[in-house]
Amino acid sequence: MNIRSENAARIKEILDMIGPENASVHTQSDWVFSVYYSESDEDSLTIEMCLSSDFGGDPLFDPLMRIRLTKDADGNYTEAIPLYYLSQTPFYTEEIYSEDNPSCYDPALTKKADELDSRLAEWIVMLKAQGYLNGGTI
Repeated sequence: MNIRSENAARIKEILDMIGPENASVHTQSDWVFSVYYSESDEDSLTIEMCLSSDFGGDPLFDPLMRIRLTKDADGNYTEAIPLYYLSQTPFYTEEIYSEDNPSCYDPALTKKADELDSRLAEWIVMLKAQGYLNGGTI
């Protein structure tokens, strides 16, 4: 199984946990994990997942990712393809687009696109460790 297939299986668990509508998961932290359903058709589902917080009235995201989940003929998710990544803290902003994302025409923003699959996998592990996927309140 490749990393995109593994990420799809992990995200399916998250979607099963939160249900079919946009949702936010709260823990003891000031950060909130949210999932937003964006676009859907018979071949794919696009979602946005983020950890967000408020810092003096300004929203922070660490990270926010847009992800396309491809489906097989039976509707099972086969791959999770990261399309966009944003990390915005008071001290640092990083924005990366996948080369698969047609809305980005700036090659400088796609230079690290190959990192997005591993960043997504690591982030899901951290979400579990931080209690968002096994102890948070939806």
